[in-house]
Amino acid sequence: MNDYSRIVELINSFASIGFLALVGFALYFRSYLIEKAKSIAKKEDIAALTRGVEEVKDEFERDRESWRNELRVALSKETSYHDLCRNHLIEFHATISEWNYRVHELDWTGDEKNALDIIRQARSDLSKLFAKTGTARAKAKLLVDTPEVISAIDNYYHASVAFHSWSSSCVSSVKELYEDEFFNQGYIEKKEELNDLESLKAYYKLSKEIRQDLKSRTYYFYDNLSVEFDRLLPFEIELSEQIKRYLRD
Repeated sequence: MNDYSRIVELINSFASIGFLALVGFALYFRSYLIEKAKSIAKKEDIAALTRGVEEVKDEFERDRESWRNELRVALSKETSYHDLCRNHLIEFHATISEWNYRVHELDWTGDEKNALDIIRQARSDLSKLFAKTGTARAKAKLLVDTPEVISAIDNYYHASVAFHSWSSSCVSSVKELYEDEFFNQGYIEKKEELNDLESLKAYYKLSKEIRQDLKSRTYYFYDNLSVEFDRLLPFEIELSEQIKRYLRD
């Protein structure tokens, strides 16, 4: 198939990329929505989630227009099909790397009062990168027809999804504790109002249990983060090698 026919085919196929990206965004928040369905969702949670979806949709629209322009340039022969493949392979590698390395920036330990907001914002940011990575992957796979490169793309992507599934599970377990009534109903601020001895004992017992559990879950995440992240490295190296080999040929 010549370049012209191939690019025309890509134009007809492009609409599916946006659908996949938005579905990916929804799947990433599946656990979040199930969790919130157990109780009445807070207005600020819904607003934050809605903003996240809208931002991804807007970003995709901008990305789609940019993609169309690239295809028009290719059709006008101002650039080669190989250059287009190269650009999107590099884009995928950069996007998925940012998605994976961003997890190392997660830190809610220094601000207990705002920890829940920090976690929510981090999950929102990671979900946007997940959508961008899915879109970049779809583009690269549509353009490149070398089996070894496609296999490397898929292997790194699926390993990354497993890594983020692990990290998301850890962070969700911490988030559950910060959503506990111990924090939500201001028990910490109200302890001065507890006058009888039994109430104070109950308060400190609850405080100790929750804080110990919080400490244990937090330490588990940070202690194992590097180990889980290192599982990605062979797939990242393989993709890098395949991209270099493809660009040299």
